[in-house]
Amino acid sequence: MATAPGETAAPSYAGLWERLAAYFVDTLAVGLVTVAICVVAVASYDAACNAGLCHYGGDTLGLQMFPPTWVLVAWVYRASFESSRLQATPGECWLRLEVTDLQGRGLGFGRATLRHLARFLSLLPAWLGLAGLLIPDLPDWGCGLILAVAIALTLAMAAILIRTTPRRQALHDLVAKTIVLKREVEGA
Repeated sequence: MATAPGETAAPSYAGLWERLAAYFVDTLAVGLVTVAICVVAVASYDAACNAGLCHYGGDTLGLQMFPPTWVLVAWVYRASFESSRLQATPGECWLRLEVTDLQGRGLGFGRATLRHLARFLSLLPAWLGLAGLLIPDLPDWGCGLILAVAIALTLAMAAILIRTTPRRQALHDLVAKTIVLKREVEGA
């Protein structure tokens, strides 16, 4: 529907499935970058050890450095892209989404960082499900059940918030005072 001259169209907020698809695209990108960094670091460390410059074999180095590297890469990736002139990560751009403050302005790096960190609150049920996998003597089916329930709770919580808040905000958007908009298609 076209707007009359001088009127502005109501913003179109992104829904759960668009946001989830963008999140998976970005998670894949973060994972690939993290793996590349870990492979280079392990290869460099092994070369140094082979040259006699260290005494510890790096057999588990990649596994040890993967989680903190993932956290760092994810933070820099999301906060940098969402505070750039693009106002979106590559996954969000691909789905024609943009992240703004409540007035529609771009985010600074600090607010984009807050949004990223607040995402851990949104994912809390899933993290608790992963922690449940550490329960000793839990049968295999129990591990899968705990994880499945935790992921379902995470998605349900996000879906409820996105469907019931006026601006379709998830928990991390409410904390950071941000919104995710659909970009208007040019020429439409």
